[in-house]
Amino acid sequence: MSDEAGDKAKAVETRGLCKRWGSVKALGGASITVGRGEIYGLLGPNGAGKSTLIRILAGGTRPTSGSAAVFGLDATRGQIDVARRSFILTDGAGLYPGLTLRKNAEVFMRLSGLKGADLKTSVSGCLALAKLEVAASRLFKDCSAGMKQRLKLALGFAKKADLMVLDEPTTSLDADGIADFKETVRDLNRTAGTTFLISSHMLLEMQDLCSRAAVLRNGAVAAQGSMADLLGKSSEVRVLCAAPEAAAAAAGLAGMRVIETRGDSVRVTATGEEVPRLVEALVAAGVRVHGVVPLLPTLEERYFRGAGPVIPVRLE
Repeated sequence: MSDEAGDKAKAVETRGLCKRWGSVKALGGASITVGRGEIYGLLGPNGAGKSTLIRILAGGTRPTSGSAAVFGLDATRGQIDVARRSFILTDGAGLYPGLTLRKNAEVFMRLSGLKGADLKTSVSGCLALAKLEVAASRLFKDCSAGMKQRLKLALGFAKKADLMVLDEPTTSLDADGIADFKETVRDLNRTAGTTFLISSHMLLEMQDLCSRAAVLRNGAVAAQGSMADLLGKSSEVRVLCAAPEAAAAAAGLAGMRVIETRGDSVRVTATGEEVPRLVEALVAAGVRVHGVVPLLPTLEERYFRGAGPVIPVRLE
């Protein structure tokens, strides 16, 4: 593949991105690649550098060193083509506090070039998507944080941009709002091919949404790859059985470490390759096994359990 063709296959690419404010290092050489059509997670705890990276993509601040490109164009120069093809929601983005929700939507749609019947239809559709039809006449400043966030996201979805970059989009959303957000992201990705770059410190929320991700820690990319690569293989299983105490004893004799025993199951360390040997040991001990369930690790457990350093998985 030529360099030009490779660039066209990338929605976002940063190389060695660094940002300092005096002695404070927000980013220290962050390199990520987001392919077109991906739902890509930019994950990490608060202060990891996620928002700074997104502000650079939005042209809100310039990097100290390194490069950032959107569809092969230098994002740090505020290129019009980048703005036309993308929607970037930063953590500080806001609408007009003294206008109603409906009027805010109208202003946004007019700036997008809509007018007349198309404008009215789009505004109504946006308010419906945000589930704010009943509150449409309420001033933006008088709305809850969740309502404000739903409107911002709905306006972004309505633009149907080639790329949506969303900084902590589920902040202030309740469980229903998060579910609606995920459903809309998946729908736009599937039907319109929209690429998403979503930053979040809520790892469990993003784990089942993103196809690939980068984990940031202290301004650097600790790991990057598919969600399966980042999670790794299961190293624990839960054995469902009628005699968990006997199952625990048999598992221990087979060389497995018993983690937990409760009413109808026992949790032990065992890789996929060790499961057949575990089952054989249980059956030989007279334990009736009803099932063996692999316990997949979560991103939160893998990268942010305790204060230790993250585990590098696959760097790209």
